[in-house]
Amino acid sequence: MDKREIILQMDSQEYDALRRALLAYDTDPRAEMQKRLDACYQELVPAQERKQIADSIHKASALNTDVHQDIAIFRVVEDGACRCFWMDDPSVDAMEIAKHLQHYLSDGKKGGFASLFERRTPIPEQKYIDHVMDALCDYEETTSVFHVDLDRGTFSLLDPENGWWSYPLLAAANSAHLVPEDMDVGREQRNAYFRQVLDGKRIDTDERCLLLCGDRSLRVSDFEIKEYTNTENGIATFELDLCTDMETVFGSRIAKDEDSYAVVYASYDISKGTVLGNLDIGLLRDIGSEYFVYPIDTELADAVKRKMDDYCMEEYEMDLADWAAQEQGLPSQFREYLT
Repeated sequence: MDKREIILQMDSQEYDALRRALLAYDTDPRAEMQKRLDACYQELVPAQERKQIADSIHKASALNTDVHQDIAIFRVVEDGACRCFWMDDPSVDAMEIAKHLQHYLSDGKKGGFASLFERRTPIPEQKYIDHVMDALCDYEETTSVFHVDLDRGTFSLLDPENGWWSYPLLAAANSAHLVPEDMDVGREQRNAYFRQVLDGKRIDTDERCLLLCGDRSLRVSDFEIKEYTNTENGIATFELDLCTDMETVFGSRIAKDEDSYAVVYASYDISKGTVLGNLDIGLLRDIGSEYFVYPIDTELADAVKRKMDDYCMEEYEMDLADWAAQEQGLPSQFREYLT
């Protein structure tokens, strides 16, 4: 379902006061604004038009539900272009894709890899990301998700319980001849057999993590420092408290139900005096938690550092540099080396 973001502005002191007041009613400004927006819609939009819109949304929702039934979702990166699509074909699995890769690479890459899937239905990249998060949050999800990056030479398939399994592209393509032609089992079993064939060739990659991108980038006003977590190997970690919804910024229903929730961390390199260029995001579940990274630019990293400094002043009555020196067991006169 397509949604529009409405941005409201308020003085930060007024906002903080309002948020504290609403805590007594177990609510927050965002929830209250949503209630008032819904009430305004009910009051001003004619009932007949509201019914037509509701029917349209219901039909779209039904179509979206149908898309989830035993399909394969692809993200293919080639020559700098990204193509996302889905296929309603139970024969399309990791082994079948490996065969396509083998033929495509041996034939000199004619026509683009995505073109080999003639019955494909294009989808926006955001829809692909939503399917990834749906699969991670719902073990009964029947969608198979693949990420084929020909530019970087990686092939990845998603296992909802164990995360992504990534392999060198050539290793995946060369494994095609090892798969029995008459293997009459379901898609899930065939994907498992594919991983077994490539045992020992799995690679670590965070390419999937960079798929976290929403309708807009994270802003300075979207977060505060919630608490200091720990220091390990010279890296101090702080948990962030987000003042906006995650779907808007990260483009995924990353904390969609009571069985899963997300935490966001920023890290500070004490020896260099800089904030690391990625935020770490954990989608925490009872079984099989998944972890992602979200890249931030230098300007936002500097803003995070300033908020860390404010946090240290409030919590420890010392600035970030002195606090970091104390964490490392260094005398505070060494602070100039940490700033």
